[in-house]
Amino acid sequence: MSIVFSTNKDGVLHVAVCGKITRDPEVKQNAKGDKVKFSICYAKSQYMDCDAWADSDAGHMAMCLEKGD
Repeated sequence: MSIVFSTNKDGVLHVAVCGKITRDPEVKQNAKGDKVKFSICYAKSQYMDCDAWADSDAGHMAMCLEKGD
């Protein structure tokens, strides 16, 4: 399991996290729009909380995840 960071020539940071989903994604509302929130265990006892905008491609993918994936 790992985390990979890369930046393209336009300066956009891309992050890839490989691990196990530790809680089912939930949609939370805020003033700027809906977010999908979930957590990933990417190493022994190392967790990362993640957010994705619900109306983005990443948000649609995140809503398909389940705990244990």
